[in-house]
Amino acid sequence: MQKAIEEISAQIIVVDNASADGTAAYIRTIFPGVLFIESGANNGFSRACNIGLEKASGEFVLFLNPDTIVAENSFEICIDFFRSNSICGAIGVKMIDGSGNFLKESKRSFPSPLISFFKLTGLSAAFPKSELFGKYHLGHLDENKDHVVDVLAGAFMMIRKEVLEKVGSFDESFFMYGEDIDLSYRIQKAGYLNYYLGQVTIIHFKGESTKRESLKYVRLFYKAMSIFVKKHYSGSKAFLFRIIIQLAIIIRGFLAAIANVINTIAKRFFGKKDKRSSAERSHLFFVAKEKEWEGVELFLTAGLPFNLVGRSDSFMNLETRLAETKAEHLLFVAGDISYKDIIAQMKLHPGVMKYFHAYKSRSIVCSNDSSSNGQWYTYPYEIS
Repeated sequence: MQKAIEEISAQIIVVDNASADGTAAYIRTIFPGVLFIESGANNGFSRACNIGLEKASGEFVLFLNPDTIVAENSFEICIDFFRSNSICGAIGVKMIDGSGNFLKESKRSFPSPLISFFKLTGLSAAFPKSELFGKYHLGHLDENKDHVVDVLAGAFMMIRKEVLEKVGSFDESFFMYGEDIDLSYRIQKAGYLNYYLGQVTIIHFKGESTKRESLKYVRLFYKAMSIFVKKHYSGSKAFLFRIIIQLAIIIRGFLAAIANVINTIAKRFFGKKDKRSSAERSHLFFVAKEKEWEGVELFLTAGLPFNLVGRSDSFMNLETRLAETKAEHLLFVAGDISYKDIIAQMKLHPGVMKYFHAYKSRSIVCSNDSSSNGQWYTYPYEIS
């Protein structure tokens, strides 16, 4: 984040939803220039964003999830786009997960009874590139190009301040999920366009708040859809929507319960029985300039559970080096090596767990996919 604002005038505001892990003290000590606000309670994503917005003074406001990594030029590209497109009210970007896979919620259309039916019946999953069946995630639109879309993701949503003053910010009726759909709808209704910029890529680790196939996710997501329908739709359209939502809750809830039972049985009877320590079987290769080795060395000497098998100060022949060393884990150290170049590498090394460390920071983070908890290591050494 700090690298991305070096060339622009910006303020960083962090709203803490009653964390209990020492985050507040850590942020204030390590990042004295950050405005840190403790909300005192977990009142949801929308409320936290609105608290931060009250202190924001910029011409453009970016709502950004904490589990993201942005490139050094991400914000500049978005601001330049705003400057040259007066009708643009809000901008979203291409998001990838911790393995480099595209996150389809980066661009979406507004929900409708027909679109929801396709999603419920699995037709959208079966034909993701279809303009008809895959319309919810706009799979027919090239993810690497810029497009006008209906819905932007709240994980990265940059909006003109004047637009927010006209349409209002996030509706706090949405505790989690749906708030970005609602705000995108109001921005478009006010006569502005929402743009998806495929030229800007960020990493969104995800998987931390709620598992997408869990019962909790099903309830929260479809409750949000119910709020959206009640707020914006009426008549027969709203009636059909409510029926589909109730069907979805029943079907998805049943499937989630079955999946949970199967996963529990599989872990109990077919889980790996390998008793070897992580250090005996995990090979770590990392990319960092020589002077930045010291930061990684601290983690290794403190007990980070990997065998160091190699280092490179560039991405040249990286695939070959990974194969030669049989590395299962790849650590990117961002310092002289830019986040922009690291993000560009994400899809090039499938099957290798990717980790991220900012030079002189005290943490290493990893999230292999968008449906499971990530890992993070801190120094002094702790693991979660």
